[in-house]
Amino acid sequence: MNFRLRPVVAVDVDGVLRVAPSVGGKTTAAAKSSVRITMHRNAYPTYLHREPEWDSNDEWIARHWFSDAGVSWVRDLLSRDIDVVWATTWQRFANVYFAKALRLPELPVAVQGPGKVGESSSTWKVWQLSRQFDGRPLLWVDDTPVTSRQMWLENLRRRSDRILTHFHRIYDPFVGITQCDVAEMD
Repeated sequence: MNFRLRPVVAVDVDGVLRVAPSVGGKTTAAAKSSVRITMHRNAYPTYLHREPEWDSNDEWIARHWFSDAGVSWVRDLLSRDIDVVWATTWQRFANVYFAKALRLPELPVAVQGPGKVGESSSTWKVWQLSRQFDGRPLLWVDDTPVTSRQMWLENLRRRSDRILTHFHRIYDPFVGITQCDVAEMD
């Protein structure tokens, strides 16, 4: 596939791939898998993340749940030579903690660095995504859309790239990506 035509899919983690194990104590109908992950205080994102309760070794060991449909979809995209990048406040730590646990290769990180004080995660992401991948189709998958129309990804990209741009919202962060989402995004 010609590089200039190869799509880019920018994927969030929380509420999209990583989901809550249940809603109000009830298990949701969506298929989920869990992985036990050990996180370290000296390798943890500080921007827009509350720190967990570290143990005496400065570790946090917990079971994390993931959308089976979402993880399978990302693997399928990669097998089709579609570029998948992280668009998450986890930044480089998405590779540290989640890529290996999900049997994914390290993915490029499309959004990095601290944002502006008071800036939402979606605004921080949209500004960075809008300035990358010129001339290439771009799909951004997140559970938190920007609220202002003038800040929509489609409106911030170059005029010639706007037709190649789409934001797909995941509506239930307790379920993450579903088979219906996959069908629509594909």
